[in-house]
Amino acid sequence: MPESFKATAPGSIMLMGEHAVLYGAAAIVCAIDRRIAVILTPRADNRICIMSERLGQYQTSIDAIELKDPFRFVLAAISQFETELSVGFDLIIQSQFSDKLGLGSSAAVAVAVVTVLLVWLKKQKDQNRIYKLALDAVRHVQKLGSGADVAASVFGGINLYRTDPFQLQKIDAALPLHLIYVGYKTPTVEVVKRVKKTAESDAIYEKIGDIVQKGRMALQQKNIDAFAKLCSMHQALQAELGVSDAHIDALLTEALALPGLLGAKISGSGLGDCILVLGDLPKNYFPHNAKQRQAGVQQLDVKISASGVFNEAS
Repeated sequence: MPESFKATAPGSIMLMGEHAVLYGAAAIVCAIDRRIAVILTPRADNRICIMSERLGQYQTSIDAIELKDPFRFVLAAISQFETELSVGFDLIIQSQFSDKLGLGSSAAVAVAVVTVLLVWLKKQKDQNRIYKLALDAVRHVQKLGSGADVAASVFGGINLYRTDPFQLQKIDAALPLHLIYVGYKTPTVEVVKRVKKTAESDAIYEKIGDIVQKGRMALQQKNIDAFAKLCSMHQALQAELGVSDAHIDALLTEALALPGLLGAKISGSGLGDCILVLGDLPKNYFPHNAKQRQAGVQQLDVKISASGVFNEAS
């Protein structure tokens, strides 16, 4: 039996800085305790066989790698090593969360695939190299992307992150966070295209950037109440950008009316994805009526993951 290789990377959520991070502002992003694992087993031929419980199967060869749904990010990561592959491999993908939830699954799987290939091919696999290769793969598919989710999956924990010039600053903090999946997701690229860059949006991005820096200081000072209030201010700016809607607004209003809730905002590009709420949210509170259940609303109780990507024995 050939030796197998395994890598696992965490999903991620944006705490602050959505959209503004694409235009030079910093963001605050964190890894979560929902992970994607990939297991690579070399083959004797030139076939690449990808298998996922959630997404099905796909086969190609090492000399015919093309980006095909639903494995575009996986294949983009593999294509980074196309000239170094002498034989094919089986790749099993195991995910603890759906790619529909907006939890950075595309970045996480790209990071995991890059890592397992570096291990198998006996290449240098420091975190910075993994980050750069995975970011190239994600951008190859999306044609844009801040890389905040990639950084979270690689480095783990809570980070202040900036794309260009690259900045990554670890923030030691604990947050009483919960996620509410609103029931649908609009692709990030589509949302970004809708938010046109104008003088008005530039002013909003500047305000978001200011909130991010105040949020960083609040977290460093362990001032969760202040951070939560800043999150609610951030949400108001996201609404000005047009990435909220009536359904999301209703969920935010309902959540903030609960005792013990400190603040809430959209996490991610918006027009879907998840709502981040800070404070004491009763377990399984959402969905609590037929309308929310029909809409697909889910409450996701997640924790911050201190660890980023790592490889392990399969």
